[in-house]
Amino acid sequence: MKTDLFDDLSIAASVLDSDRWNNTNFLLDCWDTYEPYADADFRTELNRAITDLSAHQTPSPDRTRACDLLQQRYWEMLTGMALLSAGFQLIEYANRTSAGPDHLVDLDGRRLWIECTAPGPGTTADRVPETKISTTPTVSEVPNDQITLRLSGAIKTKQAIYKDQYLTDGIADEDDLFIIAVNGRNTSVLPADDSPPRILKYLYRLGPIAASFDLDTNKFSDPYLTLRNEIPRITGDPIPTGAFANGNLPHVSGVIYSHCDPWNRGPSFQRSIVLVPNGTASNPLSRNFCLPFHCWHVENKGKESIVRLSNPGEF
Repeated sequence: MKTDLFDDLSIAASVLDSDRWNNTNFLLDCWDTYEPYADADFRTELNRAITDLSAHQTPSPDRTRACDLLQQRYWEMLTGMALLSAGFQLIEYANRTSAGPDHLVDLDGRRLWIECTAPGPGTTADRVPETKISTTPTVSEVPNDQITLRLSGAIKTKQAIYKDQYLTDGIADEDDLFIIAVNGRNTSVLPADDSPPRILKYLYRLGPIAASFDLDTNKFSDPYLTLRNEIPRITGDPIPTGAFANGNLPHVSGVIYSHCDPWNRGPSFQRSIVLVPNGTASNPLSRNFCLPFHCWHVENKGKESIVRLSNPGEF
């Protein structure tokens, strides 16, 4: 039996809609398809977040918690819709034998688990600093390191839960595939990601773009990506980068990533989602799984890295 997504459509519209996007209609359309795949608490928590956002319209801890909850549930739905629109067989929640990660996909008889996470800016000294909105033009440094630390922390946390809980308890098997779906929008108010994405740079130890200058010819070389082995922290030792390149996340088959939120999804939510396969995974993703996605590929050559983004159908 179909259930309405929103408890109060007018409150949802006041929170979600804008002059540019009718986001309530978008979510309603998604719900028509996604409802059988949502867990029992999905609708309750989504509506609680919307109600709290309506009640707390100025910055406050309550509003931050509501934003985090809305983003988490929105990201779960968007990830599920991306899988369904790509033609994958998502298992309905009622037909799953155990709870486990957020999504379960049947890949021709092989199980693929997907766990979604939408980290916030953090609370320690390494948190992403608050961006102050000014009415006059200002210049400030983008907190790339702090944002990347939040993304890396989310990946490590979900990988540890999969290994120490789902595998240990027998919910997942050693030959199952596992993807962590990360949404970075809540780490910062900045509306855009880096290029290539910060999460790709972390997973494959990519550094800033550089170019060499030839003193004899007075010409610059073509730009290239340097390598970066660690990210400094205030609260402890530096965090090593290159978790995929160095084989440090063998249980993670890949990472799905997006920077969109309920208010900034673009004309096509599929275009906002990218896939980063793990070439050193114990259970790597197949070519057929990667084909429907915008997919990042990395090849390290000495001090340089070759990075390529393939469009759907071009893997």
